[in-house]
Amino acid sequence: MRLLSLAMFPIVASAAYAQPNLSIQELPGHRTEATIDLDAPPAAIYAAMTDYAHWKTFLTDVASARVLSGGREDAKLRTESHVLGSEVTIAFRNTPNTAMRFTVTDGPPGARGGGELLLMPLDNGTRTRVRAVLYLEVVGLPGWFVSDSRLRNMREAKLRRDLGDLARTFRSAT
Repeated sequence: MRLLSLAMFPIVASAAYAQPNLSIQELPGHRTEATIDLDAPPAAIYAAMTDYAHWKTFLTDVASARVLSGGREDAKLRTESHVLGSEVTIAFRNTPNTAMRFTVTDGPPGARGGGELLLMPLDNGTRTRVRAVLYLEVVGLPGWFVSDSRLRNMREAKLRRDLGDLARTFRSAT
């Protein structure tokens, strides 16, 4: 039953996704923030992250990704996440080589989500600090079946997985 898909999907914390310089913290408003430094310029990370059709080749959480409309700066994408246990439609509003901002426009009943990925140049632009913030909550009747702690765990697991994949793709800075 799709209504309970967020509540029923197991969260697996795996050492395979642990990164030595990854920091994660909970923010107010059902948001979780993760930061990692990578040995790649912002433009390279932005190019990979906005090549939506190829997400599945390096983001291990992505079960599927299909561009519905738009391009790198304004895509509308249908994607499925193993960690979140659901398929959603995401609308992007990006600033090239600097920021990706997204909103979930269609997903499971009661689910609300969005976030941003900020790319901050380090060492004259040869490295990048990636700051990712993920917002996820479930409201209304479906929210009765999903605890805040469960959603916190899901947000953290999603960020840990995606940033861990970026670190493996672009070699994490130590």
